[in-house]
Amino acid sequence: MEMKFETNKKKQEGGNAGIDVHVTNLGKYNEGDVAFLAGAAIQDDETFKSEGGFIPERDQYYFKMQQGGNVFLVGFKDLLICLRLLEKMGELPEIGDKWWLQMATLYGNDILMVEF
Repeated sequence: MEMKFETNKKKQEGGNAGIDVHVTNLGKYNEGDVAFLAGAAIQDDETFKSEGGFIPERDQYYFKMQQGGNVFLVGFKDLLICLRLLEKMGELPEIGDKWWLQMATLYGNDILMVEF
């Protein structure tokens, strides 16, 4: 089963931005539609070296992915949002608030605002 995820950032009460996720079942997927890891994690270490240290929200790792002939990067924060969505959907065991709060401290509170 293939699902289409549409995300919209929205303003929550109290001024926090949230991520509203809509899931649509698209039926069977074609293998050519699936992206695969095509290389190692990439990080621009020159930026944080020159600008006073590592800031995770700015200096996150990016993963080189490939779908057919298309090569693109996916940020670690995007992967955290996907993981949070799967947790909210009940597709994996609960990870726990302590870990999510640690990730939010590093990568921004919007990863906590995933709604399903």
